[in-house]
Amino acid sequence: MRFWLTIGFVFITIIVVVLIYHDEYSTTIDYMSGVGSVASIYAILLAFIEFRSAKKSAQETKNAIESKIGEINHLLSYADLEKHIEYCSSISLYLKSGQYVAVAIRLEELKKVLLEVKNNQSIKDKNEFKIQQMVMRLGSDITAVGNKWKNVTELDSSRVLEHVNEVSTFLQDISTKLKYQTI
Repeated sequence: MRFWLTIGFVFITIIVVVLIYHDEYSTTIDYMSGVGSVASIYAILLAFIEFRSAKKSAQETKNAIESKIGEINHLLSYADLEKHIEYCSSISLYLKSGQYVAVAIRLEELKKVLLEVKNNQSIKDKNEFKIQQMVMRLGSDITAVGNKWKNVTELDSSRVLEHVNEVSTFLQDISTKLKYQTI
């Protein structure tokens, strides 16, 4: 496009100079002034074209960056969910060995990840009511584990494991949807 613009500029310059300065009183300075005026208009036009080109390029770069950020966030979300699914299986081991502090920490982490899933805008097919129920159950399980650790009450480990398995299944479902991009 610049080539044709330059060719057009040369022809326009010749035509303008000849039309304006075709009388016998015209000097070389008049011709140079005419060429300079046309060159200024050409430079302004070329600067405008370059500005539009740079603006378009910047927008394409911005879109590419946003796309890559979305992909990275998707991969991080998937990896984070996989890590928390593994935490679910470790809770049963901690319960069996009586490590109630570790159980409480893992339950708290599961609670946080459920709240993150609930607030994640990229996960569309989520049941917020179900998530809220699981968060409340995990909260009561954390309290029960803390009471057991303090020897205040007995702990119904099967109930805690049932809730953890429910969270694990939910997270596996979300993880699978993320993995196959169906969310």
